[in-house]
Parts: sequence; structure tokens; C-alpha cells
Amino acid sequence: LNGRSNGAVRSTCSQHGNVIVTGNSENYHGVINIGGVTGLNPYGTDGYNNNGNIYVSGNHGSLYIGGLQGYVHAFKGKNSQINGVNRGNIFVGYDENENAVATTLVKSPKIGGLVGWTLNHLTDATNYGNIKINVISTSTDAEIYVSGGVAYAQKVGSAALANDFLNLTNHGNITIEGTTGTKAWNIGGVLGYAYNTSTQKNLENNGDILVHFTNAGTAHVRVGGVAHGIRRAIDGAVNNGDITVRGKVGSVDSANKRVGSLYIGGIIATPNGYDRINMTNNGNILVDATVSVDCFLGGISYDAANGNGTVFKNCHNTGNIEVTKNSLVKGNAAIGGLIGKYPTANELKIFDACSNSGNISYAGKSNGSTNIGSLFGYLSYSVNSTTKEKEPAYLVVRNGFVNTGNITHTGTTD
Repeated sequence: LNGRSNGAVRSTCSQHGNVIVTGNSENYHGVINIGGVTGLNPYGTDGYNNNGNIYVSGNHGSLYIGGLQGYVHAFKGKNSQINGVNRGNIFVGYDENENAVATTLVKSPKIGGLVGWTLNHLTDATNYGNIKINVISTSTDAEIYVSGGVAYAQKVGSAALANDFLNLTNHGNITIEGTTGTKAWNIGGVLGYAYNTSTQKNLENNGDILVHFTNAGTAHVRVGGVAHGIRRAIDGAVNNGDITVRGKVGSVDSANKRVGSLYIGGIIATPNGYDRINMTNNGNILVDATVSVDCFLGGISYDAANGNGTVFKNCHNTGNIEVTKNSLVKGNAAIGGLIGKYPTANELKIFDACSNSGNISYAGKSNGSTNIGSLFGYLSYSVNSTTKEKEPAYLVVRNGFVNTGNITHTGTTD
């Protein structure tokens, strides 16, 4: 609707036209902001519906894509909330006939079903559109962020202006295919990465996530059913979508060193040390891939996050976790009904009224250790600098921990 807006867009109208971007950015310079409503906006939209598709192909540098807005570059406090619905699909690496087109992305693009990149709030918004990405290659320094809601959010300024993300729902599927030489793919059902934000509450993902690389280059792959990473507390998150990773993750770099690991959480991939309350994962996790280094999987999160005193309260997993017999993990594997691994032994974590009823099945091959548990896959330890003795992880379990899921291990370890 608007290439650039200097004021809030407020309308009850619906937008039905498609946005088509082709060609190349010269030497990958410049910025392209693409949105079904606005490409670049210092404010927000209120009650706006987008029904048009977005098609992007070619070779591009900085790229910000959102079903409603591509890039929201200024913050105006809580009066700048974005309310709306996106029903349009986003295709990257495809033409308007949905034929695959050779596409190269560099400089850490942000692709969101609602918003690509924002300093703003987002409240009562829903995405129904699918995201489909087919990338031939990317920069080895780039981290790509993809989400059914907001791909990347960042706070700038005082804590009072930090973003709130409330009552957000994604129904769209995310499909990422092709080959890539990028540093990392960071994928979340509702939020990609929320950096130093304020409040995350009532987030729901109902879309499936599929990642399939035929040659993943040096890429790490991090996937969360609701979010890749959030550097603040969450109260209320549900994932009903399945997560599937196939093909290859990682490779060998120029120094002949294996690089590239796989991290998956049913709710959140990278928790970053803040409380997690009222979270439920009902989606299944399936890995059918060769992973160059480590593979950490958890029904809630792949790890318990750094941060002393972190609380996990009313966190439940009902989804199954499966690593197929065709899979090869060249490093270590850690799989837990709630948490894949416990990263820092000398920090206290509290688990209050949590449960797992999902089944865990590991039939793959690992060149390192394989660790599986109904709560944690792996509990780490630290070494006392004075006594040189190993010190165990510190954790508190309140109001019981109930597991009714089965664990099956038929894999092999070299």
C-alpha cells in the first residue's frame, strides 16, 4: 500500500494486490523493505488486513519482508501498537507463478508473516499466510531470521519503550528449502528473535515448520515452535505445529573443521535466561538429517538457558520427538522431554509443576555421546577451580514432575 509512511496507517480496508520484486541489488548494496501494507514505517498499522502475496527473487543485500510491514524503524511507545491480519503468502526464491528462481541473500535478511524488523509493539495480530523460501546460496556471515509473526524485534532507548508482544497467533506454515552457505538460520513460529523486549504473553503457533537443505554449508539451524530466541520472560505460549528437519545441517569449513549444529525446542530454541511460565508444546519434532556437529532437542527448549534462578512453571510437552534411522549426528546428541541439555552446572533452575507425555525415539547414529531423558537429555557439571572436583547441576523440582512418555533407543554410537 505504502512504500514509506511518516504517520500511522489506520484503516478498516483490505489490501488484495500482490507485491513482486525481481532483479538484483548492485553488489548486494542497499536496503529493500517490503510489506503488504508498508515497506518502511516509523509508526504502525491499526486494524488493517493484507490479502496479497509477496514474491521476491534475485540477488539482494539487506532485505526486510513482512506480510503487514517490512521495517518499522522508530518507536513511539504503547500508542504505536500494530493490530491486523495477514492472509497473504510470502515467497522468497520464487516468481509470481511459484516457480523456483535462483536467489542469493546476504546481510542477515528478516522475513516475517506480520513484520520483518521492528522497534514497535505488536498486539492482537494474526497471520494465516504461508512462508516459502528456496535459497540457492547466502553469505557465510549472515544470520537469517524467519517467523510466522515477527522475524526480529529490538529495543532501543529506555526500558519503558521496550516492545510488548501480546495475543499473537500464527496459522501459516513455514517451508525452507534449497542450499545455503549462511552462518545460521533462526526460525520461530510466532517470533524469530526478540532482543531486550518487555512482555511476551499469549503466543500461539498452529503452523508446521519444515527445513530441508540438500547442502547446508556452514549453517547452524535453530528452530522454536513459538520462538527462536527471546531475551525476556514469557507467560503463555502454545505450539500445535510440527517441526521437521531433513537433509543436511552444517559441513566442513575452509580450515577443514566440522561446523553447524541443530537446535530445536517445541516452544523456544534459545531461552536466554528468563522465566518461562504456562507453556505447552503439542507439536511433534522429527529429525531425518545428517548433522555435522551436535543435535540438541527438547519438547520445550533445547537448553535451560544461562541465568541463575530461572523458573520453568506449568510447562508441558505432549509432542513426540523422533530421530530416524537415516540420521547421523557427527557430534553429541541430547534429547529431553522438556529440555535437551542443562548448560551451566553452577546456576540454579527451578521447575514447578511440569510434565512430559510425549514419546522419544532415537534410531540414528551418533559419533559422539547420545543422551536421552524424560526431563533433561543431558545434565552438565562444572569443575571447582580449587578442588578440581566435578560439581553437579543445581535444580529444584516443585509440585512434582510427571512423565508418562516412553523412551526408545535403537540407534548406534561410534
